[in-house]
Amino acid sequence: MDYSHLSARRAQMKAMDGYAVRELGTYEQTLMENAARAVLRVLDDKGLTGCGCRAVVLGGSGDDVGDGWALSAMLKESGASVTAVKCFEGAPVSHAAGYFYNKVKDSVEIKDIPAA
Repeated sequence: MDYSHLSARRAQMKAMDGYAVRELGTYEQTLMENAARAVLRVLDDKGLTGCGCRAVVLGGSGDDVGDGWALSAMLKESGASVTAVKCFEGAPVSHAAGYFYNKVKDSVEIKDIPAA
């Protein structure tokens, strides 16, 4: 399946997310879950989820890291072996990203890459 028509630039996504949160009352956590679910669907379509699969998810310090933590949880639930790479020090910036970090921190392998 071709997913290229679904792409949006970073600024466009940030604007759409902001509108959904401010104007529509959508929780950031829901947006992160939906983004992770969309990636999981693509991986599943390609046969890259489930038992026997190995995934490495990289996450920086911004809100996008919540999508990665949510994806890590979903991949783990599908039976995949997951390593999440934390490319920042301290706790995630947003409350929603912190929610997903707390959800996966004890169930997936987390590697820290120290700041330069």
